[in-house]
Amino acid sequence: MTLHTYGNWYSNYKCPSCSSFYIPYNKKISCPKCSKQEEKENDFIKIASASLQFNLKKYNSYAPTAWYTGCFSDHVMNLLFGIFEGYREKKNEIPFVEFVKEWIDKTALPRFSGHTEGFGSIMK
Repeated sequence: MTLHTYGNWYSNYKCPSCSSFYIPYNKKISCPKCSKQEEKENDFIKIASASLQFNLKKYNSYAPTAWYTGCFSDHVMNLLFGIFEGYREKKNEIPFVEFVKEWIDKTALPRFSGHTEGFGSIMK
């Protein structure tokens, strides 16, 4: 067992303007495709953080032993589990933002390779 986001209004959120999936976790985050901003904020960061902490305490790993991906936000959380566990396994050898850029380029999202400029400002 772990914490999921399924059932929240943003679980499978699509931009009302262009129908792109994204998580508008605060009012400053606009749609990555058309730049429309969602007016509502949500608790995705709080739930994702709680889930990561729960997993580490219960399973001694940020990645749970099993995970059901029932919505877009759960898929994003699954990516976060891999990022945080990978960073923990590297024993913080490099700065977190640098690790995430490498992880995106090599592990999870090779189609985004070379498109991580500005990522550090998002992580702040």
